[in-house]
Amino acid sequence: MLRDDILISACVHDVAPTAESAEALQRLARRLGATFRYWEILLAVPADAGSDWTAAFGAVANLRLLRLRQGLGSYRVRAVLATEAIGDVVLIASINETDFLDASQMILQAHDTNSIVIADRGKSSFLDMALGVAGNGSGFRVNARFMQTLAMPRALLTRLLNQPEKQLALRFPPRDLSIPINLYRADADFLTKGRRRGLGSRLHLAQRLIVSSAPNVLLTLSVASCLTALVGFLFLIYVILVWLFHSTVQPGWVTTSAILAVSAGFLGLMGLGLSTGMQKIIDLLAREDNDDILEEISQINVYAGIHEDLNVHYERGAIPEVTATAATPGRVT
Repeated sequence: MLRDDILISACVHDVAPTAESAEALQRLARRLGATFRYWEILLAVPADAGSDWTAAFGAVANLRLLRLRQGLGSYRVRAVLATEAIGDVVLIASINETDFLDASQMILQAHDTNSIVIADRGKSSFLDMALGVAGNGSGFRVNARFMQTLAMPRALLTRLLNQPEKQLALRFPPRDLSIPINLYRADADFLTKGRRRGLGSRLHLAQRLIVSSAPNVLLTLSVASCLTALVGFLFLIYVILVWLFHSTVQPGWVTTSAILAVSAGFLGLMGLGLSTGMQKIIDLLAREDNDDILEEISQINVYAGIHEDLNVHYERGAIPEVTATAATPGRVT
């Protein structure tokens, strides 16, 4: 029996108007249609897309083509598609990975466990491990085994879209204990047949992770600057005490030491001021997260009596039918 209690949105961000992509998309559509009654597929097409895109994917059911402006990166495209999705559960997928995953099972697991389900390829390389180290300081759960396909409920998607770095958050969820994550193991054939990301995309990801770690870097700089200013101030006091109470001092030592102490204190205060000021600017530019409510549990059914009020008899899986009732004076049926 088809699941008709949830609406599914599948976002595919890296398709091309080729026969191979069209066949892979049709296989994904058949899997979704075999499990769910209500679903949609969102595709991103370039601004100059012609009739070849419509012809290539014309046989795919429940398809929405979104024409996007030129120059958007893959992470930005993923964020745009996720924003336009209307499903209760949203699947963000790469066309190169859909044949090695059971998208329907990932969606059901995300819905049942109220968590983000990320595809796991089961193996990582040394370069990917280096990316993981760079990502740990940026506040994201960077794991070399994470694939580009993930499924999540609407509530968790809203939280990720509210993040200041939502493009990275949709790829690697934030390090937040209130955002649960489950892994879904891909087929073993993916390691031999699947297409891996190129070196350029990995270097671009490393650059994004380093930039995203700016708040932590500024915090470290603030602490180091504060310690430098404190050491300079203490050293200046030491120089003054030596000058006052020590009878024999090497000529020029007091002047040189005082200049070094003042320079260290000045540089420390300047670094502290710049780092704290930049931290304040980042805090002001970052959007405030309005996601304090994690989940709502209730037993309220506002539409419990809607069938009787509208004289409609409905059973799940059946076609609604209207039952006629005899009209009485003063009552409209």
